Amino acid sequence: MEVHLYRVIANNHMADGIFAYAPAARVVAEGDLVDEGWDIVWWGNSYPDSVNYWKLQVEKDLPVHGNVHTYGEVIELLKKQTKTRRISAITSTNPISPCRAVRCGTRSEKSLSRGLKTRYAMLRSVPNY
Repeated sequence: MEVHLYRVIANNHMADGIFAYAPAARVVAEGDLVDEGWDIVWWGNSYPDSVNYWKLQVEKDLPVHGNVHTYGEVIELLKKQTKTRRISAITSTNPISPCRAVRCGTRSEKSLSRGLKTRYAMLRSVPNY
């Protein structure tokens, strides 16, 4: 299976973030671009912006956090989480900065690539994915 690594576009959580894309399977493996367990996401457009920038044809998302979803489901989830963020910022008298809302910091490409390799090893073991 051929796998390409791409840089994440405009993400204030991880300045040097990367994600993996398997063109034949149209699958993205990513960490911290989306998580179904989050109520609020501060970088909601980063994932679709990255997909559009690199002109990828994504059908499935294989996240480090959460379950596998279709790309359409991921976009709907991000819309909901981004809307929650906007409402929170508008209604709060003391808005939470992104760095206090989430643990800030970056992971090295080396540690992230180890996690992506693990996820793709799992992907390869699933027939007809």
